[in-house]
Amino acid sequence: MRASVGLVGCGNWGKNILRDLLKLQARVHVADPDPGARQRATGMGAEAVVAHSDQLPELDGYVLAVPIDLLASEARGLLVRSGPIFSEKTLCSTLAQADELANAGAQGRVFVMHKWEYHQGVRLLRSLAQDGKIGRLAEIQCYRHNWAADMHGGDVLSCLAVHDLTIIRHVLGEIPTPQCSYLSREGGLATGICAVLGRGLRAVLSVSARHAGYYRTVCLHGSRGTLALVDPLADHVIYRDAAGEEKIPFQNSMPLFDELAEFLGYLRGGGEPRCGLERAREVARALDGLRAVELGAEPAG
Repeated sequence: MRASVGLVGCGNWGKNILRDLLKLQARVHVADPDPGARQRATGMGAEAVVAHSDQLPELDGYVLAVPIDLLASEARGLLVRSGPIFSEKTLCSTLAQADELANAGAQGRVFVMHKWEYHQGVRLLRSLAQDGKIGRLAEIQCYRHNWAADMHGGDVLSCLAVHDLTIIRHVLGEIPTPQCSYLSREGGLATGICAVLGRGLRAVLSVSARHAGYYRTVCLHGSRGTLALVDPLADHVIYRDAAGEEKIPFQNSMPLFDELAEFLGYLRGGGEPRCGLERAREVARALDGLRAVELGAEPAG
């Protein structure tokens, strides 16, 4: 049976979601206030288009791809519907937002599209680390540098660093407590962050939206060697120790397609998507923590 899905938002990322939902044989109704986005959705094969989410009919489920600062409010508005909701990150930029959604009945109804939970390279890093490939894990380092002209209604934390927090959580099983952070800003908007999370087993985070190149790397450092995913489109991870280098292959796939397939499977009676409101709450707590330990920040109050 073809699932019926309401896609709220069909902008630069939403159009990719629409493309994959259609590939997965979903019947997609699109809501977007932008006439150009609605025209594009029609041309791509959407079943129907409307201007606002409250104009959507009752459907099997809903996917949110609106700007970050609108995600929580759109999710609350859709809770009056019976279908589950799959939200793009970052659903909750603060712990207060997560609590508000929980109080509104979002637990078990709202799920989050943390695509790095589905990336085969990140999953392989975790598996190899758990198998003892690098000995005792001492540190995970995440680097995410590029030029981002559009923060999609957020800042470097909620738009970019959230990806690396998800990777850290996937590999370690939790997000360590932030210890210190330094944020760079332009006109009050955070555009870069360097941070350390955890004591003993550390997570090191370096994210910039003002880098001239494009750089994505995840490194795990252990007592016997190092593992690294140096490109999200790579088909291997690199293991390195004193004896040399080894490339460990994996079958890469597109995480967006995989997470949407999982959601559609849930609509047809399968298991829940792997990231629910509690996962959104974990990330929100970490975002709050990184803001709280900012070096040189003015004290609250």
